[in-house]
Amino acid sequence: IDPPDEDRALTIRETVRELDYNKAQSLMDGKEFSRARAIASQLWNEWPEENRFGILQLQCDYALGDPVELRCSYELLCERGRAAAAAARQELKLIAEAEASQDADGPMELSRKERLQRHRLMRRAHLDQDALRFYEARVLSAEGRYGEAKTVLCELVDTWPARQQSIYRELGVLCLKESEAEPAATEAIQWLEKARAVDPEDYLTELHLARAFARKRYDMDAAAHALASLQLQFFSPVAHFEYGRALVRIGHLKWGQEALEE
Repeated sequence: IDPPDEDRALTIRETVRELDYNKAQSLMDGKEFSRARAIASQLWNEWPEENRFGILQLQCDYALGDPVELRCSYELLCERGRAAAAAARQELKLIAEAEASQDADGPMELSRKERLQRHRLMRRAHLDQDALRFYEARVLSAEGRYGEAKTVLCELVDTWPARQQSIYRELGVLCLKESEAEPAATEAIQWLEKARAVDPEDYLTELHLARAFARKRYDMDAAAHALASLQLQFFSPVAHFEYGRALVRIGHLKWGQEALEE
């Protein structure tokens, strides 16, 4: 966490900013996507160089299911992100040139404020291209361009190891969206099992596995994965539905009805 700025007014402004950001994330967790987006948009307009606010707005648009707004947010994120990175690199270059022209008696001692500024500029100068590609895949998926989205994600499997679990899970979901045929469900299971191996406690991976096995009519497996998802995140209507449907198909009508009523 960055230490507070010596400028008291700026410190207060940044503190309010962080509180608003945390509030928006909490609203996202509570599925209050419209309210979260309003806060994210306000923050991003005030601090356009902060990519995290743009990403939060992008995530809200994805959850709200509006492909037009999602595409606009994505393109704006790319535009602002590249502009901020270029500006930061230029400022770092000017700082380096100024330091080089100073007396060569040794490295210049930086003040706390200067160190903080340098840290922020270095962080901003790096634009995570892999992250942009990941969000591009989400935009393509929202637009119904599932094959293109899969191509983008497959390219990221080897180049972005930090997000492999998310990539595997997204690939599994795309397979389910792309086709209702059994081969698509089989491919989805393969990707989702990889995601599960990376993070066995992700309730969304278990939920999508339940959907994939249900597509293949492997109802015992579907019930097991739906139940596993509920054990990780009980307040999930979709998981209750998948669990209830699987139980009904197996023949446990009473249990299935109870699960569906949840």
